[in-house]
Amino acid sequence: IPEKGSSFTIESCCILYNMGLTYHLAEETKPKSIAYALENAISLYEMAYNLGMHLYDDVRTNQVVMASLNNASHIHHQL
Repeated sequence: IPEKGSSFTIESCCILYNMGLTYHLAEETKPKSIAYALENAISLYEMAYNLGMHLYDDVRTNQVVMASLNNASHIHHQL
């Protein structure tokens, strides 16, 4: 994990979130691999959340953390 306050942490958090979102939305287009896509999405959202928690004082990261939690809860609700 990069140093606290590193801008690389913010970018990494956003990248993980966007990758999770890609898998999350991919389940709508490829119904055969729904479980695989949703498992990957949850995993990536959790990584974004965990990484974002190291920058709890940055508003940008807080938004990604909240969006990750929201999307992960949406997946859990679907299952």
